[in-house]
Amino acid sequence: MNIHFNRRELQVACETIARNQQGLAADSAEFRFKGALEVTSSDIILLKECQLHDTISFYYNSLYSFLQALKSFKAKSYSWATVQFYYSVFYSCKAILGFDNIGIIRKNGLHKIELKVGEKAKGFKQDNDHKQTIKCYTNSYPDSFILSNNIREQTFFEWIQDAREITNYRQQVFLEPRTLNFWESIVRRIKNGATIAQILDLYSSNWALFCFQEDSAIIAGPYRLLSEVFQKYENQTEKLSVPEKKEILALAKELKLTTLNCKIFDVPSGNN
Repeated sequence: MNIHFNRRELQVACETIARNQQGLAADSAEFRFKGALEVTSSDIILLKECQLHDTISFYYNSLYSFLQALKSFKAKSYSWATVQFYYSVFYSCKAILGFDNIGIIRKNGLHKIELKVGEKAKGFKQDNDHKQTIKCYTNSYPDSFILSNNIREQTFFEWIQDAREITNYRQQVFLEPRTLNFWESIVRRIKNGATIAQILDLYSSNWALFCFQEDSAIIAGPYRLLSEVFQKYENQTEKLSVPEKKEILALAKELKLTTLNCKIFDVPSGNN
């Protein structure tokens, strides 16, 4: 398959640095990450720049996935909305880690690399990007709000992973026009006249309640994580490109989110 795409900048930089540190040719595939790749004072600035570029894209992916999920929900495509909300959570985790200079790279499995001088790449036990990214988040932020309570017997992450897997893999077909039970209360709110913006404002008014209730967590949890990413994004010198911002604003306008109390979708952009 001949598809051209841009690889993650941190991945490419780490490969180059690993080859240099291990005395290998520039095109060698024999480099190692686990216990071998070390962050040095001469490489730290480059690595942080690459990580920031990647993380801005993770933030955009999270924003875009969340808004597309709301759009799917509005179109009564609840199964696809479930999958998209899950992806927003996944990208939010990557963005929060990234803004805190924790990267995930791949070579014979996944590895965590903290961008601090003297740190070495540490291998994950499993080669599963989604589960290991979320595990990296939970291990890095054990006091995170989203881990402060459970949904029944599950953490929020376990619950939304199950919601996605049930929707995507464990059923013969999508349920439309029916829904899984965790959608019923939200659908009922819309039928009773609530707008999407009003639902989002309601959930953000009491995160501690709505993020951990089964009949609201599918939207409230991803929205809470996205709000945390937004706070970190606001402190960055690099911003979304103008075309990316226009896409976010167009989706927010289509969904009539301009009245939201939170200005999370009115994101500042760069000059590209």
